Amino acid sequence: MTIHSKAVVKVTLVMLIWAGSFSVTKAGVDHIPPVFFAFLRFALASVILLIILFVKERNKPNYIGWDRSVWYKVIGMSITGVTLYYTFFNLALQYTSAAIGSLIQGFIPVGVVVLAALYLKERLQSIQLVGVVISIIGVICIGFVSNPETTDFIESFVWGMPSVIVGNILVILSALCWVIYTIISKKLSHLDSTHLTTWSTVIGTICFLPLMGVELYYEPLPVISWRGWLEIFYLGVLASALSYFWYNDAMKYLNAVEVGIFNNLDPVMGAVIAVVFLHEPISLWQVAGTVLVLLGVWISTVSNKKSVS
Repeated sequence: MTIHSKAVVKVTLVMLIWAGSFSVTKAGVDHIPPVFFAFLRFALASVILLIILFVKERNKPNYIGWDRSVWYKVIGMSITGVTLYYTFFNLALQYTSAAIGSLIQGFIPVGVVVLAALYLKERLQSIQLVGVVISIIGVICIGFVSNPETTDFIESFVWGMPSVIVGNILVILSALCWVIYTIISKKLSHLDSTHLTTWSTVIGTICFLPLMGVELYYEPLPVISWRGWLEIFYLGVLASALSYFWYNDAMKYLNAVEVGIFNNLDPVMGAVIAVVFLHEPISLWQVAGTVLVLLGVWISTVSNKKSVS
């Protein structure tokens, strides 16, 4: 198996694990404050990654050697891909369903293509702009034109808006954070993936502290059941420590377009898992929106791949 093939296998497994994390997170935030839940997840992941790093590098003193500009990018990764992404997403799942949340995130590959054109100077064709527009229409269908009868949140309001709309907006914000994280990590793909994953996770976990402090000021510290700890274990060990390590390692051998294509597995499988295990309904609008998002992603990524080849 070639190095590229191994990277494909790794990123595919990561997407499958992350697909399950939508439903696990939804179950977790129902009884654990969302930011505190995210902090526990990444605190566990940080401990595991630090142990792995120590074992791997114990005979290599002064092994980091990153300059200030690299650390700035690592901090940017930490804030966008860990702290802000999971703050927005965990908060969102208090107001919207795991299925809708996962489907909206299908827009991420298109965002990667657009930001890659702006930041990585990858060529963006006019047909790709058509794909972007189609995907945006799909996101609107999924999150803002859905049948109200498919959600349990429509009768509650947050900030003067139906809570499901607030939740969907938060999902979009989390998706934008992940797009930025992906582009920054691509710029740092020459670095050792163990170091990059470990320190971005540790820094991102530390950045949760002020947000968690505000949250726990207004909410009591919860008593976590054995089920809650299992959810934290799944998210911390599989969906964070292992998956982030594989994801950043695969980024060395996959271009931004290929990563965008594989990201398509995440929202679709996430929605399927939510429907099967959480019994969440999906409307025809959401199905149609998903088709539009995937069509837009296909147009954007396939056309770009042809231009590159």
